[in-house]
Amino acid sequence: MVICDTSYPVDHYKINKGEDYFQSTLELNLQTPIENIALKELYTGVLKVNGDAIWYLPWMWFQETGQQTKASLSGAIFCPFGLSEEDEERYESINLLIACEVYQAMTPDVWRNMLEIFADWLKNRSIPQYQDFLDLAKEI
Repeated sequence: MVICDTSYPVDHYKINKGEDYFQSTLELNLQTPIENIALKELYTGVLKVNGDAIWYLPWMWFQETGQQTKASLSGAIFCPFGLSEEDEERYESINLLIACEVYQAMTPDVWRNMLEIFADWLKNRSIPQYQDFLDLAKEI
C-alpha cells in the first residue's frame, strides 16, 4: 500500500462494496502501522496487488490506523495493468464531477453520454468497474 509516497507492506486486505456504485470500505492488516495520517482527512492511495495490477484509491478517509486499518473509499477501481499519470488525472476528473454534483447543470443526455464514454475508456483498460458507470448512465 502506498499513501503519501510511503509504502506499507500488507498482509491481507479486503474491499467491501457499499450501498451505491462508488462507495466502499477497505480493511487492511499491515506489517508496519501507518503513521502521521489524520483520521477523516482525504488521501489518495495505491494498493499494489501483483505485478502491474493495482487498486487505485482516489478518495480515502481513514477511520482507524495502525496495523489493523480501516478506511472509507469513494471511486476505488481495480486496474489489472495499472494507470498512467494521465489516466489517474482522467479518472480523478470524472470522480470530481460526480462528487461536486456539477452533473446537475448538464442535460440528462450529456451526462449519460459522458458516463458511457468514460465507461468505454475503463472497459478498454480492462477495469471491471466500467459496468458501474454504465448502470448509472441507464438510471439517468
